Amino acid sequence: MKECLLGQLKQTTRILITHALNYCKYTDYMYLFEKGEVTQQGDYRSMLKSQQFQEIKTKFNNNNIDDLEDSQQIFNPSDDLKKPPYQDCNTNLDSSTITALSTKSSQQDEVDDLMVLEERQKGEINYYVFLQYFAHNGGCQSYSLVIVIMIVWISCYLGSSIWISNWADQSSKDEEFSRNTLYFSIYFALGFMQAFFAFLRAITIIYQSIKSADIVHNKMMKTLIYAPQCSFFERVPQGRIMNRLTKDINTLDTEIYWNISWLYTKASQLISNTFLNVYASTFFIVFPIIGFFLICFKLNRLYMKVSRELQRLELISKSPVLSCFTETLSGLTTIRAYQQTHTFLYNFSRKLDNNKKIYYKQVESNAWFLQIMGLSSLIVNLSAIVYCIYYTQNPAFAGLLMTYASNIDINILQTVESLSLLENGIISFERCLAYTNVKPEKRNENNLRVQNWPIHGEIQFINFSVQYRQNLPPALTNLNFKINPSEKVGVVGRTGAGKSSITLSLLRVLESLEGKILIDNVDISNLSLKQLRESITIILQDAVIFNGTIKENLDPLGLRSDQEILDSINQCCLNRLVSNREGLMTRISEGGDNLSAGEKQLICIARAILKKTKIVIIDEGTANIDVETEHKIQQVIQQAFKNCTVLTIAHRINTILHCDKILVIDKGQLKEFGLTQELLKDKKSTFYQIYQDALQNEAH
Repeated sequence: MKECLLGQLKQTTRILITHALNYCKYTDYMYLFEKGEVTQQGDYRSMLKSQQFQEIKTKFNNNNIDDLEDSQQIFNPSDDLKKPPYQDCNTNLDSSTITALSTKSSQQDEVDDLMVLEERQKGEINYYVFLQYFAHNGGCQSYSLVIVIMIVWISCYLGSSIWISNWADQSSKDEEFSRNTLYFSIYFALGFMQAFFAFLRAITIIYQSIKSADIVHNKMMKTLIYAPQCSFFERVPQGRIMNRLTKDINTLDTEIYWNISWLYTKASQLISNTFLNVYASTFFIVFPIIGFFLICFKLNRLYMKVSRELQRLELISKSPVLSCFTETLSGLTTIRAYQQTHTFLYNFSRKLDNNKKIYYKQVESNAWFLQIMGLSSLIVNLSAIVYCIYYTQNPAFAGLLMTYASNIDINILQTVESLSLLENGIISFERCLAYTNVKPEKRNENNLRVQNWPIHGEIQFINFSVQYRQNLPPALTNLNFKINPSEKVGVVGRTGAGKSSITLSLLRVLESLEGKILIDNVDISNLSLKQLRESITIILQDAVIFNGTIKENLDPLGLRSDQEILDSINQCCLNRLVSNREGLMTRISEGGDNLSAGEKQLICIARAILKKTKIVIIDEGTANIDVETEHKIQQVIQQAFKNCTVLTIAHRINTILHCDKILVIDKGQLKEFGLTQELLKDKKSTFYQIYQDALQNEAH
């Protein structure tokens, strides 16, 4: 910090906003704020003479020593550069916040990229995908119903067309009113039935398609919720997941059913019009129709080779757009503060341009396909004209032939086009189907639930090793230690040493490579994840606050009474938040924007108190708050969890000096584990050296 303020930035105006008073000596002038007002100001020497500042500084010195991460003497920095860095991670509620925990604690390897490229299928869609869509759409039963409806519709369509032709032929010979009434009545009945079955067909297809999309969406959500954190969520960008849950699901919801309905309609009209052309002329008219259909089908296969790949590329290119949008939105305040708006707009525009380039190619290829298909349709029309001129003598049949011959080419074009649109739509189903096959965490849900577990909170690591992925080195190697019930243990180590890997292992976000972890003599690998994670409470450095009421934030599952919630609020000194008439129904904005940093952290602690578990993990829950609030939080933690086994992941040494024991981790291995006071008295211990280095950093 000294090098930053007095070295590299010495030619600039520096404004330092901090609650770390040890940095104040590097400033030229100071302002002391309290409750939104300036209570003291002056240079550092004059401020030292102020009684108010001296009281705050004394309390700070008693509660704070420099970050353990700043200590450089115990660990070799060159080793840190060779080692894949994994950040300290934390969370506060079991399954809902495990993602936040593991997102910050991954490893990188030069051979293995952190982010995996989005998979893209090539060539024709696998028949398995079509079979799966067929099964999701209701299978044989549903499609049989649609086919029956289609056959009835075709019969009505053919009947009405032939009937009106006969009516026209008979009207020239007999103009009796009663006969015309009969013809009209039958024609009206056929037309009504035709409309009714067309409506029934559309409703059936829409219901099947939406139900299919709903099933796929639920399967995707279930798979994603249970997907492994380190091997999936850390390697797949958020925008890619959002793309499949938005664009691809929207295609299943709104486009595929329309394409299926359109295909059924046009195929029905094609069959009907072909039959009418044969009826009005001769069987030989079928040959030009078949020839035209084969030409169109061949052109369709040629076009789909390009269209399929463009559709896949267009969907893939949308993921970076969504990722850029969400990342920019989350960091909008910082972007504006550093006046980098134009840079991010340029990056977003560049990604959007890449997406639109592919979209325009889709439009161009589709225009070419329709144009070449339109030229090919002349075959049927010319054949009908030749037949009418040379072979037919009946004007009614000639009119019928010309009418439906001019329609049949359009029917073929639209049938083939709807087939193309449907195949492109199935690509979205193909992409969604891939996410339903993501290998989930090993949940062991079928295992028997251990009753009244854990009772004591004893934790034991036995020859335990773990790694983030198969091709990465172990994050923890051969750990052996035992934490007795209700003991308070501080975990010390530099970034990447493996502190958070211990937390992830206890929650089985990381599965063991070797060895095992016992909690109250029960191997946690044999427990269901639900029971395990329900039995452990985690308090994070970054508070997790939901958009809702105070009651919903403290007891999101509704398991506690209002009195229990109020008791936890009293323990955490949050009475001010419920002092108004709304009480527990007081609203909290998303992310806790209407709360201070200390209040957000205290809400998380109150939530942890309500869980009433025997094991509590604290990942530096007081790192981002002021001295007085930190002191208050430390007192609350010590009182509320005095009967619990507590593991504190330490970033600052003051947060673990009150612990019963200290566990020092270095490069994934156990360096030291012993009583805090004994380690501080042993001048040869690693923890003693860390403590002394922190004191020296504070003195300088």
